[in-house]
Amino acid sequence: MRAVDRIYERLQQGPRKTDRTRQANYAIDVMRCAWKIVQRKYPTVVPTGNPWIGVERVGRKAIKPAASREQAYALSAALKDIGEPHLGAAAQICFEWHQRPENVLAGSITWHDYRHNDSTNVVNIRHRKTGVIFPLPLEDESGAPFYPELDAYLADLPRLGLPIVLTSGERGPAHPYSMVFAQRRVREAREHASLGKHVTLDASRHGGLTEAADAGATDQGLRALSGHKTTAALRVYLKQTAVQRMVASCQRRDHVEKNRSGAKVRIGRQISSQNGGVQNC
Repeated sequence: MRAVDRIYERLQQGPRKTDRTRQANYAIDVMRCAWKIVQRKYPTVVPTGNPWIGVERVGRKAIKPAASREQAYALSAALKDIGEPHLGAAAQICFEWHQRPENVLAGSITWHDYRHNDSTNVVNIRHRKTGVIFPLPLEDESGAPFYPELDAYLADLPRLGLPIVLTSGERGPAHPYSMVFAQRRVREAREHASLGKHVTLDASRHGGLTEAADAGATDQGLRALSGHKTTAALRVYLKQTAVQRMVASCQRRDHVEKNRSGAKVRIGRQISSQNGGVQNC
């Protein structure tokens, strides 16, 4: 047991003493599972006592912050100002369509997926982790757009190739962004717009999903938007906010009042959202 604890301690220390707690925790999970499988196949060789079970592990130190709508769009505008309009589109796509930055930068969202031919009211989303492809509606039944800001941005965005997000042809043939270069340009855009260090493409994705949760979307609805198969996988991206607590409290009070009076009519309330607007619940 002491040997296992020492291995875990060593796994947490990467090159130059950098913290690798997350990787160490994952390694413990893999080794615990491997011991269980091998012990079942070779019970006379491998002891039944699994030393990887019960390791006292260090949890995550902090929840990754989410960017608000204002911050995500400010990042997009700043990227456009410094000469990276396609990277600015990536910020909006991560926020509005809940896409992972690495997928957007790799070219997984194409012009062919967006309002193409018979599917002019949807964008086809590819969830690269699950392999699922699903159409995300861009308009309601009356034709009102769900993402008018992103629609307007894409209408003015030059088409450099099949993927929506590509580097400018001024630096040679258009090609997908590398993650390192994209992160550097995002840092420069943050400084240009005086945004906090937490405002990134990934934080934009977290912020979009959190906004949907603030609006009262159910777990089923959120999974339909993000493409996650399980609620457990989705919850990593959802932040508990004051708006969610207010909506839940409002709904609970409405339930109490309805049961008390026997009325069938929904009690309307209005609460202020984080962006200063008004939301019904």
